[in-house]
Amino acid sequence: MKITFLGLGLALRKFIKEMKENGTLDASCVFFTYKEFEEDFEKIENKTDVFIFCINSTFFIKKDYYLKFIKKYSSKLGKEVVLFTEHANKYRDLTFYAMQKGAVDFVKVPQKLDLFSKKNFQSRFQEVYMFIKSFRKDDDKTENEKFNDGIDDFLLRKVNEPVICIGVSTGGPKVLSELFSCLSKEFKYPIIIAQHMPANYTEGFIDFMKNSYDMNFVEILNGEKVVKGKIYIVPGGQHVSITERQRFKYVNEETVSTGYRPSIDMLFSSAGTVYMENCIAILLTGIGEDGVIGLKKVKSFGGVTIVQDKETSVVFGMPQAAIRENAVDKVLSILSIGEQLNKLI
Repeated sequence: MKITFLGLGLALRKFIKEMKENGTLDASCVFFTYKEFEEDFEKIENKTDVFIFCINSTFFIKKDYYLKFIKKYSSKLGKEVVLFTEHANKYRDLTFYAMQKGAVDFVKVPQKLDLFSKKNFQSRFQEVYMFIKSFRKDDDKTENEKFNDGIDDFLLRKVNEPVICIGVSTGGPKVLSELFSCLSKEFKYPIIIAQHMPANYTEGFIDFMKNSYDMNFVEILNGEKVVKGKIYIVPGGQHVSITERQRFKYVNEETVSTGYRPSIDMLFSSAGTVYMENCIAILLTGIGEDGVIGLKKVKSFGGVTIVQDKETSVVFGMPQAAIRENAVDKVLSILSIGEQLNKLI
């Protein structure tokens, strides 16, 4: 795999080279400044599998140019864009816009590369790198036909007062943007979204969604009651369940046996138990298996389970895992999911 890094500072560039030298990173790596990239982008593009853009002040100045390139490049088969984000709070909105355009994930760049921050950065970067390697090799074919017979209005036949739970990971901002672009503003049933993301990013994600869509996105508060008319976002890094009294409950991380934060399994499982046949659980793009156990729980209580198809997923890992475990009622494109939800109005 050939990775092209753009706009990295000297310290970060040196650290990436150290990772390459000690075998932590086994890809072919080249580095360019943004000026060098602009001068010869076609030649660089043709020799690259993965671009890593560093979102910093230089990127910000010409953000329209780079966002346009990210959208074009990431639309090509087998080509990915990852983001390194400096000054996470300052550029978090720009990070989400870049992910909306097609970037698959981001890694926060520490302000100071001391021993502790290097370890955290390396761990997070390796996680992103490994998932890119894994889904680039994933050529499994999934037959969707058996799930899609008679999809018209299938939700209407099962659900009266629905509560929609959505689990999503890698590629989430892009896919969620596509979903809410086709969801009617008249849709008032509660939607609860668990998007894998680190702490302190939820506010920026909600601002991004509010600015993009005229809908009532809110961050979940501990003890808050689930009501119609809101699109709830689980706080980054925080596990959340739903109690029998239909209230949200923050769950201590030490009591959860999963490396994913927030846990999709926890949200789905608790919602399925509480809302039973009125629960619609939707698992979208992402790597790993988070959400599979939760989908099984929803099905066991008579709820509806849907996963996104391979063609419209950024990463098919989580949906594919659910299909393999027979946890799925329907496999639908992101557009079809939106259309089915609109029929509930």
